[in-house]
Amino acid sequence: MEYLIPFKKHLMQLIMCPKPYLIQSIMCPKPYLIQSMICPKQHLIQSMICQIQSIICQIQSIICQIQSIICPMVYLTQSMICPKVHLIQSMIYPKQSMICPKMQLTQSIICLMTHLVKYLM
Repeated sequence: MEYLIPFKKHLMQLIMCPKPYLIQSIMCPKPYLIQSMICPKQHLIQSMICQIQSIICQIQSIICQIQSIICPMVYLTQSMICPKVHLIQSMIYPKQSMICPKMQLTQSIICLMTHLVKYLM
C-alpha cells in the first residue's frame, strides 16, 4: 500500500496540474487557429488581386503597343486614301456636271421626237 502513495501523489499532480495547461491549450490555440485560418486567406486573396492587377497591366501594355503600331498605320493609310478619294471625286463631279445636262438634253430630244412621231402618225 505504501508504494501506492507516490503513485497517488503523482496521479493527483497529473489531475491537478494539467488543468491550467488544458485550459491554456483549449483557449490559446483558438486565436492562433482563427488567425491561421484567416491570414492565409487574406494573403491568398491579396496575392490573387495582385496577380489580376499585373495581368491587367500586361494587357494594357500590349494594347498600348498594338495601338502604337496600328495608329501610325491608320493615319498613314488615311493620308494616302483621302487625297485619292478627293482626287477621284474631283474628277467625277465635273464629268457628272457635264454628263447630266447632256442626258437631260438627250432625254428631252427623245421626248420631243416621240411626240413628233406620235403627232405625225
